[in-house]
Amino acid sequence: MMYFTRDIYEKMQIRGRFPLKIDNKEKWIPQLEEFCKVSHANDKLYNELIFQHIPEVKNDILQGKKFTDTYVSPKLYERIKEMANEWENVCSMCKAEYDDIKYKLPSSMQLLRSYAFHDNEVLSVKKDSNDVLIIELEYYSLIFKNVSQLEAIDDIVGDIWLYEEVHLSDIGRFEFQLLLYASKGFLTLHEFSVIADDVFIEVKRY
Repeated sequence: MMYFTRDIYEKMQIRGRFPLKIDNKEKWIPQLEEFCKVSHANDKLYNELIFQHIPEVKNDILQGKKFTDTYVSPKLYERIKEMANEWENVCSMCKAEYDDIKYKLPSSMQLLRSYAFHDNEVLSVKKDSNDVLIIELEYYSLIFKNVSQLEAIDDIVGDIWLYEEVHLSDIGRFEFQLLLYASKGFLTLHEFSVIADDVFIEVKRY
C-alpha cells in the first residue's frame, strides 16, 4: 500500500487552498467570506482540483454561485474537514506501519529514515547492470543494492522530493516508495517505487 499518493496530496492541497481553521463551522464560513474577497495565486488550477475531488459543488460554481454561497459553503466545509482528517489518518497509519516493521528492516534503512529529504531536487537516477540504483539529490546520494524491481512510469529527474515511505516486500527486504513534485508544472506529481535489499546514504552537505 502506498500512503502518500497523488490523490491524497491533491486533497491536502485543497485543504491548503483555504488556510482557515476547520474546528468550528460557524467561524469557518465567515472567515471563508473574508478569504474569498482577495484573489490568490493559482486560483483557477486549485478550482479544477476542487471540482475533481468535491464534485458536489462543481455545478453550483459553474452556474455562477460562489464558494461563500449559503448552499455551497457548508458542503465545502464538510468535505475539506474530511480531507484534513484523511491526511491525519494517512500520516498516523504510515507511522504505525513503520513502527511495526522497523526492526525487520536493514539497519541502513532505519538510518535513512532519520534523514530529511523533503524539498531536495532529484539530480539523476542511474541503474547499473549489477542491480544497483543510485538516486542523486542536491545534498544526498541514495545507493540501493540488490534491486529486484523498479517502478518509474515518469522521468523524475528535476523533481522535488515530497514524501517517502517504506514497506516490507516478498521479493526484497523492503519496498521504498516516493511521491515527488514534478518539474513539468503546477501540482504535477510523480510516484516512484524501488524494491531492494539494502540502501546506503552519502551526505554531500556538512
